[in-house]
Amino acid sequence: MTRPELEPRLSLLDARVAVSVSESSDLARLGLGPQHCDAAVAEVVRGVLLAGGRVLYGGRLKPPGFTQIMMKEADSYAAPARSLTLYVPYPEWASIPRTELDELGRGLRESVELMLLDRDGATIELDAACEFPLVEKTAMPGALTAMRERIAADATAAVLIGGKLERRAPSISKNLEVESARDPLSEYWVPGVIEEARTMLDRRVPLFCAGGFGGAAAAVAKTLAGRELPWAPPNFPAGVASDPAAKELRSLRQSRPGPVKNGLTSDEQQRLESSHRPGEIAALVVLGLSRIHEPGARGHATR
Repeated sequence: MTRPELEPRLSLLDARVAVSVSESSDLARLGLGPQHCDAAVAEVVRGVLLAGGRVLYGGRLKPPGFTQIMMKEADSYAAPARSLTLYVPYPEWASIPRTELDELGRGLRESVELMLLDRDGATIELDAACEFPLVEKTAMPGALTAMRERIAADATAAVLIGGKLERRAPSISKNLEVESARDPLSEYWVPGVIEEARTMLDRRVPLFCAGGFGGAAAAVAKTLAGRELPWAPPNFPAGVASDPAAKELRSLRQSRPGPVKNGLTSDEQQRLESSHRPGEIAALVVLGLSRIHEPGARGHATR
């Protein structure tokens, strides 16, 4: 992976950049694979850290995936302590045995902050986690929404990469007492990357949609631009017309409070919407945010 050009140095000092990413069903027909999406995540995290910013991510601790990719970049490139904050929602940490949580907490380096959240998005200490009452399984999607709202409240900007548009029944720990014969959460599920985008825009947080990997990020890019992506194949991204993706996108289109500038020109924005080159995506994110971010200022970038 290439080291992106960053100018000026530390231009993202005090910035808090949320990364929203999950698997995309469009990779194969774009001639890409999961490794390309992984590389883009790594480059974006690296670029933000090298520019003096911090990275926020809400996701899974197990099995290994994007969380571990970000932790590796933070270990290698983070300057200040706790440059990567991992928000862990109730459904995730409740499915992990306490001994494993303890081991994970002890194994974290200074670059990483682990933040366990309850069903309302409030921080809960690791020592209190084992005493936290189990919630009904139908409350799990609400806990994920609360996590996304918490991240949006803390973020200066957000980067969207990939994202599922259709639900597949997950494998959930027996600790949560979920019936394996059916998926009891399907009627409550929403595409997480789209919900995160809507939550960010509600708080006027600038978005950077890397649409070149398809998925929810491409769907959000199309919706915000109000046009098709000229380079995209037919019926792109896959699943965009299915429920509840279509419903969430309509809500995003109807409720968003006007454009939120991300610092990119029209040409640069179109490059971000189409690129699948990790270095280019990271450079555009840092470039746009550096134009609107005010180091030392609290709150979202609004310049």
